[in-house]
Amino acid sequence: MRCFILLVTIIAGCGRNSEKSGVLSLDLSSLKNLLTKADLDPGSFVTPMTKDDVAARMANMTDLYANEPNTGGADSCIITSAKDIKVTLGSDYMMAEGEGPLSACGSSPNDDAVGGDYKIIALKACAGGNFSIYAGKTFLEIFNMDQSACDGVTNKIAMVQHIVDTDETFESGGQSYTGRYRTISYLGTSEIAPYSMTLNGNQYVSDNLISLTKRTVLKSDVAEFVGKTGLYEKLVDRNVHIEASGRPKFNSSGKVDITVNEWTGSASFLGKDTNPMWQMVKGAEILSGTYAGIGNSSSTAK
Repeated sequence: MRCFILLVTIIAGCGRNSEKSGVLSLDLSSLKNLLTKADLDPGSFVTPMTKDDVAARMANMTDLYANEPNTGGADSCIITSAKDIKVTLGSDYMMAEGEGPLSACGSSPNDDAVGGDYKIIALKACAGGNFSIYAGKTFLEIFNMDQSACDGVTNKIAMVQHIVDTDETFESGGQSYTGRYRTISYLGTSEIAPYSMTLNGNQYVSDNLISLTKRTVLKSDVAEFVGKTGLYEKLVDRNVHIEASGRPKFNSSGKVDITVNEWTGSASFLGKDTNPMWQMVKGAEILSGTYAGIGNSSSTAK
């Protein structure tokens, strides 16, 4: 799952409605990165997925929303755990940085977690924004705000780099195993940099924005598991149009290219109130469906 869905909402504003920035006081070239370009690759071995596995992933692919409903769960658990995130405010930006242990909340990023650590860097910036609304607030307090510093501002940029390492246990064949897993969540460009969108009339246009979730095995009682990628989910915007006003449920037009482990495909946006259509392919296998909201995607296998 994307373990930073709700985080992206506060960093990027309404859904993923961010766009090209004007002149900012922050030097974007000086930003520290947690990730490298290699982290965006799937790795040498990706766990195969069945049609049912992929259908389940597509049914819960919240990136297909323009504005995702707040469902709580593991995302808020991780954010609540990250109590030491430092917030730095400028006249036209908010930078969040932090690292430390996760609280034992039992669902970060899944119910098998028994402990772990996190690192995060997140940026939100816009010329003419009202960042004073965040003054004196913790990251969690900002996270829970309905208002965004960039509400009503046409020039915005954003980026999220999030690493969560968890110690987990699992059962197989009546035996208990332990391991350490890394979940990377990323929102930005292929160059590990803040992404931008451009306002065109009453719509934002997004192209080549990457949203990535990758889960790999760092350590395991089972040596053959180490280094393998259990989940690789990548979406890339292709001329996606998003209504600039209100809180549209879906994007107005365009598509996203999608990779889920060894399956590839895309989802097409047909209107802000129309459910997107998607298709995923692996060799001769084709799976298609309609995204109707979290857990409600229908699919047809061929």
